[in-house]
Amino acid sequence: MNFKGQPITKGAIRFVTHDKTPGTGAIGPITDGHYDVKTNGLLSGKYLVMISGFKETGKTLNIDGNEIKEEQQYVPAKFNTNTTEVVELSPGENVRDFDLMP
Repeated sequence: MNFKGQPITKGAIRFVTHDKTPGTGAIGPITDGHYDVKTNGLLSGKYLVMISGFKETGKTLNIDGNEIKEEQQYVPAKFNTNTTEVVELSPGENVRDFDLMP
């Protein structure tokens, strides 16, 4: 899982049911360029793929007395909220690699 040729070190990938595919879809973490999605909710069919990547801004936030490092989503909307990327999944294990270029 790369963006501009570099691994996405922290993020999320979401498979959203598409084109009458039944089921609920699935979401999983991206860590150091790799993702893992538990497929118990994914049935054979078409899915929109939404990919987000997060990086620290260098700022710290105080939320309810807890110090939290602020993160910013840096992958462009065309790969997540405005995605047009569709994959078709088959029964069994499916492996998809994504190399996102702006």
